[in-house]
Amino acid sequence: MEIQESLMPREKMQRYGIEVLSDIELLALFLRTGTRTQDVMTFSRELLQRFGSLYGLLSAEESQFAEVEGIGLAKYAQLKRDC
Repeated sequence: MEIQESLMPREKMQRYGIEVLSDIELLALFLRTGTRTQDVMTFSRELLQRFGSLYGLLSAEESQFAEVEGIGLAKYAQLKRDC
């Protein structure tokens, strides 16, 4: 199966299944929006680089999130609750 990489994460998931998504794409699906200056894919990539992995992001403390522009307490709470 050849995967069309130009698809956005939601469309890619619908067409090929969630297992083909990268960590960046999975995070982008969860976040849904980026920041004023970054689209959701760029923002997701930056977060994963900053925290090292999805595990690093999910196990980060609230104070670490406070240092990141564009992700606030509400998104931190949502990540902790849902993941």
